Amino acid sequence: MKEIERNHLYIGGVLLLYYIIWNAIEYFLGGYFNPSVQTVSNIAIFSVIVIFSHMVTHLFPCVHYAALRKLEINKIFRLNSINKKQLLLTLGIFITFNIMASVIIVTQDAILKNFGISFKMNDYIIADNLVACLVLVAIIGILIPIAEELFYRGLLLRGMEGINPYFAITLSAIYFAIYHNNPYRLITLFFFAVLFGLVTHYTRSIIPGIIMHILNNTVFVVYSYFQGKEVATSQYNGISELELLFFNSYWVLLLLFTISAILCVLLFNKLRGISDYPIKGDSPCLSLEEKKRGLLFIIPPFVISVALFILRASGVINMTY
Repeated sequence: MKEIERNHLYIGGVLLLYYIIWNAIEYFLGGYFNPSVQTVSNIAIFSVIVIFSHMVTHLFPCVHYAALRKLEINKIFRLNSINKKQLLLTLGIFITFNIMASVIIVTQDAILKNFGISFKMNDYIIADNLVACLVLVAIIGILIPIAEELFYRGLLLRGMEGINPYFAITLSAIYFAIYHNNPYRLITLFFFAVLFGLVTHYTRSIIPGIIMHILNNTVFVVYSYFQGKEVATSQYNGISELELLFFNSYWVLLLLFTISAILCVLLFNKLRGISDYPIKGDSPCLSLEEKKRGLLFIIPPFVISVALFILRASGVINMTY
């Protein structure tokens, strides 16, 4: 078997095993992800289990893949430095997208209410004391974003970009969305992942994605802590009913979304214009036949994973989000 085929077979295996293992972890250990009483011992157990879970599902495949390819991790996963302008443009893209995502969630929730369905947030742990907050910043705010970016924008993009970089970005984004196991957030999570995938593609570095992902998660952890668990949970689960100044007008929301979308596209074009991509020799150049064979290894695991997500989201597989 050629190296290219081994690469795609490996990625296909990772895609299949990853989602199955992650669901198994949630099923057997999910109760430890959000302890009802946040004592020091409970937070310590939470920390050990979360770190172990992400080492198994996210970090181990990355390290193993780099070892098989006999390449340094910083090279294969593009831990390349970026300049200040790239960072500022990425920050602008991140801010404008979050505005767009907020509008999407509010609109989605308003539409779903017509069918008797309400937006539901994942049952994430929300700190109720300072020690827990600091631990969550370290784990949810820093460790998890690094692990996820290495896996999604590192391993998966690297492993599939020979077929087509935009195919790799799209498929890895779908995996990122279904990995969170929340159908209510599927749209925004998908576009969030596409956003970071494109930034990685243009800058040839996962550093901007890591920084923005850390910023996103850390703000969530700290803001939720100061809000309090009850307020934060009720707010996210009834987001379309919030009295957000003048945002209750759908015309204002549409205008806000349009302006943010235009700015986001302009910033993306600017980022693409100042970035050197693609770098010759940075990505494999495959023949049409090699690409077709690669798809045969990757598409079946992808279909199985999506089917599993649909079964879980529809309640056929009874697991709490």
